[in-house]
Amino acid sequence: MSNAVLVVQKNNSDHKIWEKMLESQNLVAITESPQANLRDLIMRNQVSGQSFPKLMILDMSIEHLNPYEFCRWVQENYPSLKIILTNQERKTISDIERRWATSQGAYELIPGFDYNNLPSSLSERIKLVLKALGKWDNQEKFLVPVVEDLMKHLFPQQYEESADQETSPSQSEAEEKQLVTANQSNGSKSRGYKLKPKVKRFRGLPY
Repeated sequence: MSNAVLVVQKNNSDHKIWEKMLESQNLVAITESPQANLRDLIMRNQVSGQSFPKLMILDMSIEHLNPYEFCRWVQENYPSLKIILTNQERKTISDIERRWATSQGAYELIPGFDYNNLPSSLSERIKLVLKALGKWDNQEKFLVPVVEDLMKHLFPQQYEESADQETSPSQSEAEEKQLVTANQSNGSKSRGYKLKPKVKRFRGLPY
């Protein structure tokens, strides 16, 4: 299952964000309850001969789980399974913590989503996921509608303010439009003068 990713997050909202983000890259997000016994889940799939995702995105703040012990167990028994540990309760992760996590068998340890810079945050995570899967065809442009949809639901007021700013023409653009209108009304042709098409952007990303 090279296009499948097992997502185990503590909160439903984090599940949804990962699911939408992965689907934007033509990946299959398989979500599992944080209460699930992950060892039993992996072993049952192994015994039944069913294919299993090669990547797991696991929230290390799940109460009943010792994430490092689990990573060591996976590394010893199912080394082909990579685990990206997330800590959605943290905003930053130190280099020492990251090195310790990878020494325990994790592929990477990353902090929670940066909602103040969501496009960049999602882009970094998609690049990490694709790298872990050995894929390099990153389609960041497909993240734009995902970010837009998330902003609508998570921060409706901020989204409306951002949308108003994006749709409001700048002073220079307004002056250019007035100039073209004046030239057209006087019957004159604007020789060599062309308005540059406006590039629509959402939080810095063109779409």
